[in-house]
Amino acid sequence: MARITQNYSYARHFLSTIQRVLGCEVYPTGFQMGERVVQVGIFPVGVNYDLIEERRKHPAVLEKIQYLRELYGDKLVRRAPRAVRCRCGT
Repeated sequence: MARITQNYSYARHFLSTIQRVLGCEVYPTGFQMGERVVQVGIFPVGVNYDLIEERRKHPAVLEKIQYLRELYGDKLVRRAPRAVRCRCGT
């Protein structure tokens, strides 16, 4: 997977650009560049709150939370950075 977008519209626009600019053969799920087929993945950005809550209750996580509370007290800043994943294949 070499290119990741958030929705089908973005993927379609990206593939259209690849076809116009690079002249590559384009398919609904990717494009061909020379001998290589490049897949385009669609992965919406979102948060699964139920899964997070379920995993938060795992004993190993509770242990880590307790450790961090003891170490930092109320000084801990909580932030969930937006994760961008890219898997490149042949």
